[in-house]
Amino acid sequence: MSKRITKYVVIALAGIALGFGLCYLLMTKGAIPAPNVSSTETVSKSNKTERLPATKRKKKSRINGIDVSHHQGYIDWKKVAVGNDLQFVYIKATEGDFFMDSEYENNSREARKNGLKVGAYLFFRMVSTPSSQFEYFKKVTAMSEMDLIPMIDVELNQNRNGYHIDHYYTNNTKQLRAMRANIKKLVNLFEKEYGCKPMVYCSCNSYHSLIEGNVSDCPIYLGHYAERPGVRGYTIWQYSDNGYINGYSYNIDVCKFAKDKSVADILL
Repeated sequence: MSKRITKYVVIALAGIALGFGLCYLLMTKGAIPAPNVSSTETVSKSNKTERLPATKRKKKSRINGIDVSHHQGYIDWKKVAVGNDLQFVYIKATEGDFFMDSEYENNSREARKNGLKVGAYLFFRMVSTPSSQFEYFKKVTAMSEMDLIPMIDVELNQNRNGYHIDHYYTNNTKQLRAMRANIKKLVNLFEKEYGCKPMVYCSCNSYHSLIEGNVSDCPIYLGHYAERPGVRGYTIWQYSDNGYINGYSYNIDVCKFAKDKSVADILL
């Protein structure tokens, strides 16, 4: 009985060895591809866009400018300046009255050093008063020079206390009025200080809810990822968050001027 068991064990081990041998032979000959553990392709969940090597993406036909913040990480501004024919870049400076973008000084300095026209923007927040946001922006941007009119980034999809402001404000008339009033006050502060109306960044929803009939005489920097802009009379159209430029390896927001506009319209 024990000899028969030993015979079966030997046969089984021989079969296993033969299987491993065949797999090795097929992989070395290319019939079965070895697993790729060094791929650079990753997925950015926060932006819901794929971060792909530059060779896997195509350039847009016309890119006049970009906007950046610390979220982009390292940017080779020398390559950006010489390899893309960009006319402007907007750089995040502050958010509310409590946050200074960690890359603002570096991005602003390096972009201007390489000949790019630079503007700074404030990310508007309802948790801060218009005056405190403005004073903080002015303090931070005093550390550098601006070539372009300043910009206020107005977005409805801000998170606050665990819920989305877009749903909260657009479904609450009183709070929506308060938000419109704060934006108006902030625009007036910018205009008084800089002698011109600030640029206002907004989506189509933000425009119709907060900007239209309120501060719609400001130059509009429209964020709308589609074949055509969804609002008339804009100055700049951010048409994609999936663009590619030399000097940056991953997806980036790309923009172009309206047909009747140019960088001369946004110089400070």
